[in-house]
Amino acid sequence: MGNPAVNLTGKRFGFLVVTKRAGKNAGGCALWGCLCDCGNTVVRQSQYLRDAQRVHQRSCGCWHGNTLHGMSSSRPFRIWSGMRDRCLNKSSKDFANYGGRGITVCATWCKSFQTFWRDMQATYQDSLSLDRVDNNGPYSKANCRWATQAQQHNNRRGNVFIQTPEGRVTLSQAAKTRGMQPQTFCARLNRYGWTLDKALSTQVRKKSLT
Repeated sequence: MGNPAVNLTGKRFGFLVVTKRAGKNAGGCALWGCLCDCGNTVVRQSQYLRDAQRVHQRSCGCWHGNTLHGMSSSRPFRIWSGMRDRCLNKSSKDFANYGGRGITVCATWCKSFQTFWRDMQATYQDSLSLDRVDNNGPYSKANCRWATQAQQHNNRRGNVFIQTPEGRVTLSQAAKTRGMQPQTFCARLNRYGWTLDKALSTQVRKKSLT
């Protein structure tokens, strides 16, 4: 009796992410359902996925020889692949917060890394991350930017926004621009019942050094 097949569900092999077990072939070898980065679904044999001697990246066939863009090992390609994974792969640990709540990837980006890179290359920097301007909107050219960590933090779904003389900003941003801790600003509004104008305009008293 042969050894049981190693569970490959959720693992990535080149451009393929294994989504489920798909039975066995006529020779008794394990088969696996896979989602390709291009969006196609295919069934592949364990040996095809795990063979360390393969020269070309695993794919559904769309990236044979991996000659279309030459960037499969680059950070932009990993960002693109991760974007698709969390929106399309139900086995992804992040799917619930993206694809699971309706976040999609526009059709042109979903099908083509080259299109994604053409749209986003001009403003790319290694220090920035891909961010959606509208956190409930899709991944698309019109809704995406390269953002700093601080910009991404201020664009989280759980942030509380308020209207200030400087415009619509997060509660945390409003506090920091006035030299106070966010928790101090929250206390003024929630614990002490101050109006927004008073909480914004009252300076924080500096501690005496004597």
